[in-house]
Amino acid sequence: MLHKVDLKFKSSACIIHDVGVTENYNIILDYPQKFGIERPILGKRFIEFDRDAKSRIGVMPRFGDEESILWFNVKNHCTYHLINCFEDDDKVIVRGCKLLDTIITTPDDKIERSEWYRRAYIQHDESSQDYDPSKDGVLFSRPYEWRLNLKTHRVEEGYLIENGVAMDFPVINNQFTGIKNKYSYTQVADSIASSTIGMFKYKMFAKLYFDEHDEEINGNIKVEYHVMDDNHFCSGIEFVKKQDAIDEDDGWVVCYVHDENKNQSKVYIIDAKNFSKEPVAKLKLPQRVPYGYHGIYLYK
Repeated sequence: MLHKVDLKFKSSACIIHDVGVTENYNIILDYPQKFGIERPILGKRFIEFDRDAKSRIGVMPRFGDEESILWFNVKNHCTYHLINCFEDDDKVIVRGCKLLDTIITTPDDKIERSEWYRRAYIQHDESSQDYDPSKDGVLFSRPYEWRLNLKTHRVEEGYLIENGVAMDFPVINNQFTGIKNKYSYTQVADSIASSTIGMFKYKMFAKLYFDEHDEEINGNIKVEYHVMDDNHFCSGIEFVKKQDAIDEDDGWVVCYVHDENKNQSKVYIIDAKNFSKEPVAKLKLPQRVPYGYHGIYLYK
């Protein structure tokens, strides 16, 4: 360990799932996802997201302390997974898959769970009369960007892709961690299946092109999809670069896929440069790999 510092948060019982880095800074997500052993005694959930509280993002010099952190107030969120962070002149760019509620616990016992799940995983029309921001689309995760200006302390933020497509578990070529990158790879949610069973199920993959724009939807980045057969669901996506890689996307997207029709798990290996085409290999596994399993791949 090279450096350790107490951030001295106002609340000692908050959960931070992910952190980011740039060439010179550590990026800290501070959002009001609270937990505590005393909470159930007080009639509260053990883990709960406070949608009436505030979220912020901290930019701390690599070997700084709590007093050196520059905090930016942002729209309230409960984002678990960052895509990447990097510096751009006077700005720090933070990208992640934005959520609006915690995925760890079930809804309040006072709420009918099947109804909450039906609404939480599916994006709803915010202009509809029955729209409820405490339920509708709170688990509909999409790529999002925060642009933090270190000089003016201003924040620009917004979604990077169209409505209607939820995705999470983003990965990149790790050689580009902390610096500007062109691509990311994610798992695309089956929102209908997720809302039915009350847990995330991912039905295909997406490749995000940060430097290219969607020709049909103004302001959105380009997205390419790798579609699987019906009743095939994935987890554990990773990018493995080729040892002789030249371009950022010279490599393979590797992921576990389970065929629910045959109860058969496989590993899919997809050429990242030919992303929408058939995998270059599908490896049968001797046993089921549960949804949610993930790790990393290393050359040996």
